[in-house]
Amino acid sequence: MAHPACGTKLTDRINFGMALEGVPDNLAPFVHDSTRKRQGLEEALKQTDGSSETIVNTLREYVSMNTTLKSILQKVKSFSRLRFKWSNIMDDDEKTVSGNVDEDMASVMLAAGIWHLEHAHLVNESIINEEGAEEKMKQSLNSLKMAASIFETAKSWASLIQGSKDLTVPILSALYLQSLAEGQSVTIRRAVSKNHKASLISELCHDVSQKYIAAAGEIDASHHEGQKWSTYLRFQGETYMALARCYQGVHLLETEEKCGDSIVVLGEGFKHLSQATHLSKEYDKIKPKTKLHLAESAQFEKVKKVLNEKKAKSDRENNLIYHQKLPEECPPPLDPKCVVHVAALELPSGEDLTLTVTEASDITQPEGEVEAGAPDAGTS
Repeated sequence: MAHPACGTKLTDRINFGMALEGVPDNLAPFVHDSTRKRQGLEEALKQTDGSSETIVNTLREYVSMNTTLKSILQKVKSFSRLRFKWSNIMDDDEKTVSGNVDEDMASVMLAAGIWHLEHAHLVNESIINEEGAEEKMKQSLNSLKMAASIFETAKSWASLIQGSKDLTVPILSALYLQSLAEGQSVTIRRAVSKNHKASLISELCHDVSQKYIAAAGEIDASHHEGQKWSTYLRFQGETYMALARCYQGVHLLETEEKCGDSIVVLGEGFKHLSQATHLSKEYDKIKPKTKLHLAESAQFEKVKKVLNEKKAKSDRENNLIYHQKLPEECPPPLDPKCVVHVAALELPSGEDLTLTVTEASDITQPEGEVEAGAPDAGTS
């Protein structure tokens, strides 16, 4: 789920044995194995509360059949009944139907990446109190990092696909950036709970904001599905920029004792908060409608509360102690800092297993045949 109103990536069940006609007997085991591995992945993707390890292992098993499957299609009598059917995350009403093996492989990667996003959201929702939630935060972060790794890998496959609405490099790039942003937001949550330096939290928030805004720029907003997702990402970008300015203001007051600068920076945070509120209203107007209002979310309410508290404190300290003049220009934000890094998930497409039986049949003498010049059995 890229955002609250986004569609999911679902597929119809596939049985290659029933979809392919005229499968040679020596290839039947590979056809059965391909069916077993895809159906194993289909089942794993239905379990949002399952394990990341299961998803990744079943994904690897199926993708490893890519070269073999393509070879089988060349050797069967017909594969006209083979149809991979997938829902579209950018259009709930439209299904993608294709007989292209590479497109199916890219689709299962997209589905596996979204599974990790949803799994992380599920884990995050179960965290009631940050204290004692170390393991759950780690689980959520690892799930989001895996999502980013899968999306990064899927980009190289999507570049081979033509005409798809959701299997595009820009869409996968947006999901990759969003996964990284959400992963770093978990580290921010932990940093706040552990009372880490305000300057560090500000830098982390700035990076998250940049990633959300960059992700929004990847999306085609010319249709309402793209517009709604892009608006959600920009809302998150403004929210985290408000939080970045908030903790920068705390740093200026408590570490550098620049109370005047702190007040101005915190005021800048309110501008980002106002922009986020505007975007939340725009989000509500775009179809499909959702019951969740972004500006009423617990996260947004928390940002508003902390920003108001820190601004009130800086105002109070300046009136009672510092009496500093407010600068005419607002100090620039602290440089962004990224602490969540991932590499593309390695998913080898595997060897052509059909070659093993072809080579074996070439070197095996069929029963009943006698080599030229050899004596018949029972003669001397």
